[in-house]
Amino acid sequence: MKVDIDTHLHTPLSKCCFDPAETIENVAALLAGRGYRLIAVTDHVWGHPTVAPNPWYARHPEQGTLDQADYIHEHQKEFPLTVLASCEADMKAPGIFGITPAMREKLDLIVLSSDHFQLRDFVEQPSEVTPENLARLMMKFFRSAVLESGAHVLSHPLYTSSYDEFFDRTISCIGDAELLDALGEAAERGIALELNAGLFFASAVKGKYQWDSMVRVFTLARQAGCKFTFGTDAHKMTDFDKAYLCGKMADDAGITEQELYDFSKWLK
Repeated sequence: MKVDIDTHLHTPLSKCCFDPAETIENVAALLAGRGYRLIAVTDHVWGHPTVAPNPWYARHPEQGTLDQADYIHEHQKEFPLTVLASCEADMKAPGIFGITPAMREKLDLIVLSSDHFQLRDFVEQPSEVTPENLARLMMKFFRSAVLESGAHVLSHPLYTSSYDEFFDRTISCIGDAELLDALGEAAERGIALELNAGLFFASAVKGKYQWDSMVRVFTLARQAGCKFTFGTDAHKMTDFDKAYLCGKMADDAGITEQELYDFSKWLK
């Protein structure tokens, strides 16, 4: 499938983006030149009235995201393609989301990660790291994100982030019926699932886990009626070259253009 949208990318507002060239303007120019129609800027953020951030998220305050949204909206007509003001929000545990009313009001799109398990000092961890425990915890996070967060898109869904050596065995612990049930809840609520090029690159090129494990998840998601979007999760400009892997996953999972998330109300 042709990839002409990217709804997961970072700028230097994210402290894990070390490429000063990855500005909104530069990304828009690059991808417009490649025939893209739309991008969403999804820098990291934590905003919560009572749950304090860890030191890393303390460097990603809500105000930075809101100011960036104002900038995008003010300059929208100057961009060569549609640019959505978005974020990559997080959850500390089931039911605890770093999303504020101001973010919901101002942002065009809320993208939420339900599996940032690499944040050991912040995100809830399994009591013991085993495939079975990871599977149970990951599904609790996923269901909570679907049922309680109000997000529009789940980034790299059902991924054992930083526990790569357990990914295939973790996914195999979750039966088709359980996956279909949870994915069906996402479909019922219109929450899109992201096909993440960074994750696919780690599989197809680096060989960290089996491609077929992810094909299974997205095939079941399609059968459950989910909608999908594409994201490179770019942290440097060269990461946009990995976008073709989103198209490959879509093809392998049988996803059609009609099953992509509807961005028509924003397109120029």
